[in-house]
Amino acid sequence: MNNSNARDTRLDFAKGLVVTFVLYAHLHPFDISLDENSVFSLRLIAFIIKQFYWQVILIVVPTFLLVAFYFTFKKLEQYGTPYLWKRIRHLLQISAFWIGFQFAAYYMLVAVLRDPNYAWQINESPLRLMLLGGPNLPIVQGSVSYYLVVLMILTLLAYLFYAARDIKWFAPVIGGAILLASFYYLESRNLDGKGLQYWRIESFFMYVPMAYYLRNRTKAQLKFLVPVFFILYLIFSVQDVLIRQDGLSIGVYSRVSLIFGSSAFFCWLLAKNENLKISPAFSFLSMYTLGLISIHKLWQALMIMAITPLGLSKYLHPLNLETIVITILVTILSLGTVYLIGKTPFRFTVA
Repeated sequence: MNNSNARDTRLDFAKGLVVTFVLYAHLHPFDISLDENSVFSLRLIAFIIKQFYWQVILIVVPTFLLVAFYFTFKKLEQYGTPYLWKRIRHLLQISAFWIGFQFAAYYMLVAVLRDPNYAWQINESPLRLMLLGGPNLPIVQGSVSYYLVVLMILTLLAYLFYAARDIKWFAPVIGGAILLASFYYLESRNLDGKGLQYWRIESFFMYVPMAYYLRNRTKAQLKFLVPVFFILYLIFSVQDVLIRQDGLSIGVYSRVSLIFGSSAFFCWLLAKNENLKISPAFSFLSMYTLGLISIHKLWQALMIMAITPLGLSKYLHPLNLETIVITILVTILSLGTVYLIGKTPFRFTVA
């Protein structure tokens, strides 16, 4: 595929996987309930599911950022500085839309629930609310739009790497310094049990130089890096598990294991051909990644409110029929919503 305008289906595959794992992470369809009488095999399965969530599923946000910055560098190489302003303008528009949507969803749920724990007056500073991507929703909590703010801010950092591309020392020195400082800072915090909150931008700086570095690697180099990153990912994942077993608090995304895990997956993907064959389902998910990630939490809150009174949680033990039903309904409603929005002038907010 030599046509620069052709879709890179490797990135479509990554985006489709990202939205699949994000939905799974937030909906938790297959959590297992344990009690003092649970057998060892059931406890083992529950342990594996928990580690799969923490060590596999959570690489999706770092992977999404690697895809985004890789795409940004590619477009900057094609179109130059004008693309930066086009990109920032687009991110501003969709951030304003979805943060505004988060506020509207918050007030709607507060009005319906009449829960005294959620007041009409939000006691957060405007800056913190922007970094959070809007207020925490009743029942389902945090906004997912924080990543749009992270993406917008770090796109400016990505532009510096492009602007200084002819300065030979800039990428290895500045990029290397960002990576080493991030590794040290995140690792030291987690070893002390002081992991960062999920929305903190310090967790994501290193993905800009990492994307720039991987953008300039040959397929042979990428294939070599896959096992290197994967082994480092396994080593630091074992460390994460041990820290959690000791009862310490580690970060959601502020972990070195996720840096290496997402980088290993991304290297593996980039080493493949650009016309990687993917299923129509993944094509749809990649087309509407933004909308699916942004809309599903409102549907999740509404479905929890509608389904919980039915008492389905007592069925299908040790699984939870309630969470499975909610997952199916939220997925269907989210897919239908973004498809319909995609037929309107607001398509830019979901695609």
